Amino acid sequence: MLLLSSIIAVSFSNVMLTGSDDAIITDLGDGEVSVNVNSQLINIEQNVKSNLNFVYEIRRINDLSLFYKSERNISLDISEVKLINETFIVSDLTNGAYQLDIKVTSASGTPLTFVQKEFIVENSNVDTDIYFSTLPYLQIYYTFADGRTRYEHSFSNTGKPIEPDSEFFVKFDIENLQTTDEEITINFKSKHSYDKSNNYDLQKSEIVTLNASSINNFRVPLIMSDAGTYNLFVELIKGDMLISKREVRVVIGGVDGTIMDVFNLNDVYKKSETANLEVQVVGPADGISRVIDSTLEMNVIVNDEIILTQVKEIEDLSFTPTYYNFIFTAPVDLMSYKIQVILRKGDTIYDEIINYIEFIIF
Repeated sequence: MLLLSSIIAVSFSNVMLTGSDDAIITDLGDGEVSVNVNSQLINIEQNVKSNLNFVYEIRRINDLSLFYKSERNISLDISEVKLINETFIVSDLTNGAYQLDIKVTSASGTPLTFVQKEFIVENSNVDTDIYFSTLPYLQIYYTFADGRTRYEHSFSNTGKPIEPDSEFFVKFDIENLQTTDEEITINFKSKHSYDKSNNYDLQKSEIVTLNASSINNFRVPLIMSDAGTYNLFVELIKGDMLISKREVRVVIGGVDGTIMDVFNLNDVYKKSETANLEVQVVGPADGISRVIDSTLEMNVIVNDEIILTQVKEIEDLSFTPTYYNFIFTAPVDLMSYKIQVILRKGDTIYDEIINYIEFIIF
């Protein structure tokens, strides 16, 4: 049986999500649920909304462990109403209470609108009593000029900077409510904060034994080399099944930069029409390192050939998000094309985004 409870709908912008509170969630048994969403995404603004992310997340409520996430790019024309009717299956859920989040964010992850719906899984073949009792956080050590060291804690999205190739620690507690010792695998996986794919880098994997009926404390050392902002996921695996998953933000200092958003004034342009792209860029995540004389390159690609290029020189990459405009005359009808934006310094590429635009006539 599947029990439904409260519904929350929130909008922070002129993009609205309606009807998602009617999402139908069906318990299929053995930890599998079917989710059917029939909703409308509405742009009530007189501006095109391009390069948005439409996101589904399913989290267990007691520790907000992430069990499912999917996201895709979506664009809205002026006053457009986009119908969303889709069904997907989520497997390997443990028994317990969950929340389904349906949300729309900017390319950088800023929430624009979301709907949240709670449900309960009661027919899973796994009834685990293993949870994060203290969520993962970081312990970071800093050295004074006289050789003394101190440490600071970094929680959730705090993101205190870490020196590249220096050791830091991930701390968390796991409660085993079962009356027997349990062997689990703990995986530490990372990906760039602005990476929307499901590709992760495995930083470390450990097999541990949890003492019965107790809280088990962990302090795990990690080293990461490449400058940037990352989401570090801590996964608890029992057998071959994910039983818990939480994330914490990691900021590795050093020279880097990130393309946060690419806004396209219109998705489709006729030949000789003026196109306008707005690109949001931010400098080093640590707020300390400086990037001098970088470039921001924009390419228009049709049939895998670059038909137009513009480059902007950035004298000093700012620590705060900054907008750069690319304005050009469409050399051909732009119906199905790609916009590639590259942030680099010399031969070093800090970030790259490719937007795919395809106009389909029904």
